[in-house]
Amino acid sequence: MKFDLCHAVPPQSAPDFVKQSPLADPAQPLGWIEVGAFTFQHTRFPNVFACGDVSNAPTSKTGAAIRKQVPVVVQHILALTKHTQSTAQYDGYTACPIPTEYGKLMLAEFDYSNKPKMTFPFDQTVPRWTMWILKKYLLPWLYWNRILTGKA
Repeated sequence: MKFDLCHAVPPQSAPDFVKQSPLADPAQPLGWIEVGAFTFQHTRFPNVFACGDVSNAPTSKTGAAIRKQVPVVVQHILALTKHTQSTAQYDGYTACPIPTEYGKLMLAEFDYSNKPKMTFPFDQTVPRWTMWILKKYLLPWLYWNRILTGKA
């Protein structure tokens, strides 16, 4: 096969201490924590929740995904502490910035059904310099100043 660039990425996996714990999904060799895809509540231990890079939820492990997962987990934990039920559900939303050339980018946003979930008021399938500016400047600021501090 002829190619100009080969981008090889090893498979991600949970850390060994998670893989070797009873929380790991026995059906997955990569050791992700076994959770419900819509609630992030452990399927065998109802007082355990896991989201983001360590859960077995069938979604991309991105900052955009975790930003939408955490509020669902919070709602479920609050309900658990009050002995009530939460109806909060995660729909699989994630976003993947796709650079198409230097200074241009497309932002692919989708859910569990792989349906586009465009959040900007323009066609995101067209490479744009504004999306590149978003990825290069705004998203790092958002991550460090809002997401990690729990304000986004």
